[in-house]
Amino acid sequence: ASTGGFTSCLLKAGARLVIAVDVGQDQLVEELRCDPRVKVFEKTNIRDLTSSQVPSLADLATVDVSFISLTKVLPAVHALLTAIGEVVALVKPQFETEGVGLNKHGIIQDQRVHLTYLPPLINQLQGDNFGLLGFDVSPIRGGKGNIEYLAHFRLGTQTYDAGDLVASVIRNFWNG
Repeated sequence: ASTGGFTSCLLKAGARLVIAVDVGQDQLVEELRCDPRVKVFEKTNIRDLTSSQVPSLADLATVDVSFISLTKVLPAVHALLTAIGEVVALVKPQFETEGVGLNKHGIIQDQRVHLTYLPPLINQLQGDNFGLLGFDVSPIRGGKGNIEYLAHFRLGTQTYDAGDLVASVIRNFWNG
């Protein structure tokens, strides 16, 4: 949940319920914390949250995690989705490359690192009947200025080799 960027967007788009999960505490802004449409789970690792703990399965999950790969998080998210649930995940290359390509400020400044790591990552994230619907550059840079991406997946959607699509998005952005 962090401070609530995705939570705020979901509520503005008409979400009736947002389950806000964060391993930290007291980060979610007060306005969202007090909103009756927001169920807050603080000090909670998404990998430990079960479907019996949430009010209902989600039609849509948004994922914005740091210091951990999406490969470790998305399997837990699957268990909290409806049969055709969707996920919009913020892909942060700085946490997906095992430190490769990071400068002393924690920024990746070489598109080759993105091209090497992200196409196979997105293909790996698809997995069991969880296909990619879209992939694009995030309009917002990471806190230190890192280029990040948004990946949109849906359960019940056929998987495919998305490597060319992902590489094309990366090249188009970096080469302007």
